Amino acid sequence: MGLAQNDTQQPTNGPFETKYENLNMATLAKLLEHGKRAVARPGIERNDTFIVDKNRRNLAGVNGAMSLGRDLMPVFLDVESRIYAPGITAPAGQQTTLERKLAENSRVIEAGANLILMPEKMTAIESGGVVGFRQEPGRFVTIEPANFQAVALDPLTGEGEITAGAMPSNEAIINRDAFTQRAARFTINRATQKALGDGQLSAELMTAIALGIGRAVDAELLAAIVATTPAAFSLANAATAGIKHNELRAIVGTTGAGAQMIEGGLYAAGIKGEFSAATTATIIGAYSRAAIALGDEILFLAERTDAAGNLVVSCWFDVQALLPEPGKFWNVA
Repeated sequence: MGLAQNDTQQPTNGPFETKYENLNMATLAKLLEHGKRAVARPGIERNDTFIVDKNRRNLAGVNGAMSLGRDLMPVFLDVESRIYAPGITAPAGQQTTLERKLAENSRVIEAGANLILMPEKMTAIESGGVVGFRQEPGRFVTIEPANFQAVALDPLTGEGEITAGAMPSNEAIINRDAFTQRAARFTINRATQKALGDGQLSAELMTAIALGIGRAVDAELLAAIVATTPAAFSLANAATAGIKHNELRAIVGTTGAGAQMIEGGLYAAGIKGEFSAATTATIIGAYSRAAIALGDEILFLAERTDAAGNLVVSCWFDVQALLPEPGKFWNVA
């Protein structure tokens, strides 16, 4: 069983000093619109005041942030105003969050890995003269069954001895300083902007970003597993680890090591699996014993690169792989 426990953290500064505008799908289009008209000013915006700083690089751009847990995926409308996504049709009104969309595209989350969204902004809360801070997840814990031993009783005293062991739990500490920052950058020329319009362009952009985050999550966790140099998979090893058969999933990397198609399904060493372009290895394991801590906010910067209004859009997010039990994963050659 896996669970996230809370820890109290002090507020920390974000990766940028500039002020962010909270975005939703409508205002993402506005971000692109404003980016096309941005004027380079050497300075930063702080507390609603622009401070000139001649030492800073002039940047013709605007920035913002979106929430994975709260903001909704964009929608595409066909000629009859029905909402659709690539390969999926749905009645109007049935939208999904960015968090759910990335989870749908993440192989490790599909296999059972836990997703922990971390709040980005820690704000002090004052009540009755007392200042407090919001709690946030501090560690990911997996708990094993307690080892109940058979006790051999002394025939004279009726007493027996039992060996004491460590707590049957394992933990991975969530450390913001250990987060990996992953980024993507897109060049959007003026012709594309005019052909699609800001609404369609922002919808396509956010769909690509949500799907890309799902793949980046896979890369982060699978790389962490591979870095532990997992042993070769065998049914005996899985049984020794105390794993139920239906906990096991295989993720087949780009080399296809050990993979077979059996009656229309993908398997590796007899374990049901799925392909992933995020690794070269084939990894079998109990993915529910691992987690991904993910910064809730995606940060955006839209830069105008020339007088014609050509744009470069950058986005960032933070992620950490949590692997309290690396011995629950194996490699398939």
